[in-house]
Amino acid sequence: MLFKKNEFITQVSALLLIVLSSYTAMNKLIYQDRFAFQLQLIPWSVITKNASLIGISIPLIQLTIALMLCFGRYRLFGLLGALILLSVFEIYLITLIWNYENLPCSCGGISAHLNWTSHIIINAILITTSAYVIWRNYGLKLLNSVYYKRKTS
Repeated sequence: MLFKKNEFITQVSALLLIVLSSYTAMNKLIYQDRFAFQLQLIPWSVITKNASLIGISIPLIQLTIALMLCFGRYRLFGLLGALILLSVFEIYLITLIWNYENLPCSCGGISAHLNWTSHIIINAILITTSAYVIWRNYGLKLLNSVYYKRKTS
């Protein structure tokens, strides 16, 4: 067997996050004016006032995450970045949907055809997968190293 089960799950998850982050980032950069305009339609003044800055920052963060996921040395940071960004987006979506109707969707490509419930479900799956991969590959190692340090002290 070429890959261990854990390694396979990690590789597939990283690849999925790379594709998703790269695709959405490039779409936002290519259609940056549309993305910034749709951010201005969000009913929160902090977002509307900073739509241009947010419109360029988010795709750059997504590309940085995708790059970190490509290299084993930085994969943990990429996974953590993806987990944080996805979690913030999930909270943002749920808060908006809970409080407002007729929200603009600034998504592009395939994801523009999804309804809000689908967005939330897909995000929840990606958050869970990212958290699982982090815990399975890094969390246990960290706990073991702390445990063995204490035991030898």
